[in-house]
Amino acid sequence: MTSAETSTSPTFPQAFRQVMRDAWRAILLDDEVFAPYVSEDRPFRKGAKIVTLIALPVGLAAGLGVLLDLLTMPLYNQLQTDLFTVFSGFPMATQLAEKLGLSFSNLYNFAWWLARYTGDYPSPSGIIVAPIVAILNLLFTWWLFGLLIQIVGGWLGGKAPKGGLYPVMALAFAPSLLNVFNAVPGLAVPSALVRAWIVLAAYQAVRRIYGFSWIRAVMTIVLTFLLNYLLLFLAVVGGVIVGVLVYSALF
Repeated sequence: MTSAETSTSPTFPQAFRQVMRDAWRAILLDDEVFAPYVSEDRPFRKGAKIVTLIALPVGLAAGLGVLLDLLTMPLYNQLQTDLFTVFSGFPMATQLAEKLGLSFSNLYNFAWWLARYTGDYPSPSGIIVAPIVAILNLLFTWWLFGLLIQIVGGWLGGKAPKGGLYPVMALAFAPSLLNVFNAVPGLAVPSALVRAWIVLAAYQAVRRIYGFSWIRAVMTIVLTFLLNYLLLFLAVVGGVIVGVLVYSALF
């Protein structure tokens, strides 16, 4: 890299501010913000940078949310002990356990075990795990969605530079930034709302970049989702088949 290239490369704060400004326009469904991103020299690399900059505050908010939940919610073990004292005093609870052939203590501990692994109760490990999961999930979803929407758009006659939709779709994922509000204890942004907002931004991007009519843009989005679910179904079926074959070979 030459000194001239180094001097013109934006610093991290500059790049972050630029992406946040354009992300805000994407959240407001301003379709003009997408056009400059389709002509990047290294579209996949540019898209990865954009979606990573969007994912960072989302991941940090996820970890902060778990931390604040831990600080504001009752301690897990203490809560379990206190509730045991309360519920064990109800004859109906002990009679239910007897009908199931269990002691009340075993039934109660089993119920908490289920709550711990299915109820998303905050834990210290979640402070680290939650950001990692949030960032990786956003990166993978962007990559798959960007790949499929370019395939479907090409089928429907859309013209764009090879890989040019990667940075565009990265910006379309800007509504994911709404998840930063999940850091507030007791506040949960509906995931369906975030997904719907991303779909609207992607629709705006497709219409702008491909010059599609609204019907063809809708078809592009719908077919992309159908193709996504088809691949997911095939992956599950293939995984089951491989699992059965491996089990049969070993046992």
